Amino acid sequence: MNHPVELLHPIPDSCSYEAAALAEPLAVVLHACRRANFTSTPPNPRVCVIGSGAVGLLACSLSIALGASSVTAIDIDSTKLDFARNAVGVTDTWQVPLPPKGTPPPKDKEEATQRSKDLANAAMRDLGIAPNDGFDIVFECTGVESCIQMAIFLARPGSRVVLVGMGTPIGTLPISSFALREVDIIGVFRYANCYPEALRLLGSGKLRGVEKMVTHRFPMEQTERAFETLRRGRGENGELVVKVMVNVTSPESAPRVGTMVPPELA
Repeated sequence: MNHPVELLHPIPDSCSYEAAALAEPLAVVLHACRRANFTSTPPNPRVCVIGSGAVGLLACSLSIALGASSVTAIDIDSTKLDFARNAVGVTDTWQVPLPPKGTPPPKDKEEATQRSKDLANAAMRDLGIAPNDGFDIVFECTGVESCIQMAIFLARPGSRVVLVGMGTPIGTLPISSFALREVDIIGVFRYANCYPEALRLLGSGKLRGVEKMVTHRFPMEQTERAFETLRRGRGENGELVVKVMVNVTSPESAPRVGTMVPPELA
């Protein structure tokens, strides 16, 4: 498979092919951290990551590597939170509770926003965070409207909410909540000039859990099965799916220098 040389990035000797396959989602997270001025004031920020898919898990891992004082993962799926806690090493997790069976949908935008605020308040209460406090940086990695609202309510005054997930194109935001508290809302679209640093980080050993994020592997002839596994979000035995790898060539026969990454399913 031939590519223009200007599109290729050498994989460091210390970076495995499977780790290199995470360069693209890690580049997204790295760009998000740069956009959020992660290493500026306050030092050692308190971080919250909403959504524990591959991008959210990498956001947790990178936040830890960059010196966050604490990292909290929030998701609706307990198995993803278990992975965030046991493999990545986040400080805390909080599972978004499902509404009781038979709960009617919100009757209007105001009620929907209030439900998001109630969830944020419940999370902070359970996590031992004072009502008028919050997180220094909140990475929203789902793109779901209610999660974006929740992210704003979780942010402390003067903090940053980074919209990493691409989902709701037009949504309702609690403007008074973030404007009066001077919470910066930062948009993120993909990345720019991040691949070299992403590959360096993947080969550095500083990112916890990356070696476990490729959870399923398939040969090229089973590509359809790989996509189905990814779509389902669970393996054939009900296990968690984080990243799915399709191996086009064997690691032994594939060239190393100048190779960008093995083809992967994002």
